[in-house]
Amino acid sequence: MGLLENQYDDAAEKDLKNSIDAINDLHKTVKSMQDALSNPRKKMIKVKSNLNLKPKAKDRLRISKFGRDFVKHFINL
Repeated sequence: MGLLENQYDDAAEKDLKNSIDAINDLHKTVKSMQDALSNPRKKMIKVKSNLNLKPKAKDRLRISKFGRDFVKHFINL
């Protein structure tokens, strides 16, 4: 509990989840390709084109709710 909080933690969790989902999709695609090569009757799954992973987590500080209340109470009397 402080006047400032780090914005990095919130976005880092979302970035990690997106990375895990992309890796799982790639794993499924590679597995289907291996199955299709061993058995020609099976179809290959295409690689999704939306696998552009750009991390959105940036190390920024923002004022917390406690900090806003602190400023309202002591500064803006």
